[in-house]
Amino acid sequence: MSEQKKLLIVDDDPNVHAILKMTFEKEGFRVFCALDAMQGPMVARQSQPDIILLDIMMPAGGGIAVYNRLKQFNNTFSIPVIIYSSTLKHQIRANFPQIDEIPFLQKPADLTVLIQTIKDNLRTA
Repeated sequence: MSEQKKLLIVDDDPNVHAILKMTFEKEGFRVFCALDAMQGPMVARQSQPDIILLDIMMPAGGGIAVYNRLKQFNNTFSIPVIIYSSTLKHQIRANFPQIDEIPFLQKPADLTVLIQTIKDNLRTA
């Protein structure tokens, strides 16, 4: 990777943060973390990541609220989002029909697949 890309992980599990932060820093990413749905949009607006890895089930509104907030701001609406959740996709679909338009990985995903999915969906602009 020629320039350091920025990844934001929005997940309420500190263990997920630790594992993924270490994994993606080894891949050359600068990693930012947010622990709930309130921090997620704030960190995204401040850090301007190239991609966001978003959990669905978490405190302060959940991942659906984060996604909807991100799409409201000029400086975050175009940031690619990948849903990374232990909640099954068909369970999310009932409250979030857009799920079929967003890359989705079931937790725990193979790290090789997760890394490739992130790289494939990076914002290029």
